[in-house]
Amino acid sequence: MDIILVRHGKKVESLPDSETPLAQKGIEQISKLKNQLEQLQIKPEAYFTSKFKRAKQTAEILASGTAIPVFPIDVLTPDTSTSSEHVLNAIIDEAKKQGIVLDQQTTIAIVGHEPQLGQVVAALTSTPVQPVGVGKAVRVQAASLSEFLQGKGKIQEV
Repeated sequence: MDIILVRHGKKVESLPDSETPLAQKGIEQISKLKNQLEQLQIKPEAYFTSKFKRAKQTAEILASGTAIPVFPIDVLTPDTSTSSEHVLNAIIDEAKKQGIVLDQQTTIAIVGHEPQLGQVVAALTSTPVQPVGVGKAVRVQAASLSEFLQGKGKIQEV
């Protein structure tokens, strides 16, 4: 099983946070990331994204030209008060609701913000928090969902 954690691209700086769209540079960053994922033949079955505009835009760009669904998740925010366990449980629940089986063959992507993404990587891998860069992705692999939940994932940079 693979989980791709994607941080949104560079954002426009002058709008309220939840409505802030990607800047042109952010769109370019995510287009480049999409090409990299395609070259590596990384094809998520779904994108689970923050409801913030820049994260949804990021997921939509990554999914463009495919039938890959994008599912907004309430708990994916720049806020640090939501635990990684709560975030992962919300994604697992949404996957089940959408009929996505999280097994050995599954690849999903989580599109969100820092510091939350770095905290999720740390929880999945039992490593210190490592921030995900703007417009970048981290690939974490494990044999099963239960291994992820036990912190036994292995980081594979994208």
